[in-house]
Amino acid sequence: MALYPVVWARVWTKESEGRLKRGRPQGSTTSPLGSLILTAMKLLGLSYKDVVTKSDRLAKFNNKPDMTIKKSTLGNIISGTIRQPGTAKLDSLRIILNLSRADMDAAIGVRPERQFNEQLEVNHARTHELPIDAVTRQRTIKIPILHPDVELEDTQLLDGAVKRWANVEVE
Repeated sequence: MALYPVVWARVWTKESEGRLKRGRPQGSTTSPLGSLILTAMKLLGLSYKDVVTKSDRLAKFNNKPDMTIKKSTLGNIISGTIRQPGTAKLDSLRIILNLSRADMDAAIGVRPERQFNEQLEVNHARTHELPIDAVTRQRTIKIPILHPDVELEDTQLLDGAVKRWANVEVE
């Protein structure tokens, strides 16, 4: 059995002066994606547990276990510890929180329009140039010769309809 260290943070309020609270200080996010998620959760009135439950249902409905988001994973995404969550988890968050893909991409730092422009600027090496005679020379293909009594209007197995295969040269 593995023992995990407990993280303690001192939270100062008038009611709980001097008491220690477990976990990381709440409300401190470092990632833009975390801010977007927290804002959406607040607007929809969802808690961490609600998001976890909905992601589990969504994963089962789509038969994609990768869409499941655990509470610790959600916290790590919000805090920025997980900088690039998997596509399935992002899709799950997008669906649950009614977020647009463009907003999520912008929060992660993905700029599709910039990537496309960068791809256009890159020169790609030509890998398999063919000489003109390789394209225009004759080739041999196989075609089926059918039995004379085959009814083409009826569905049947091709093997039973073929009398023999013929090699034909085409250009």
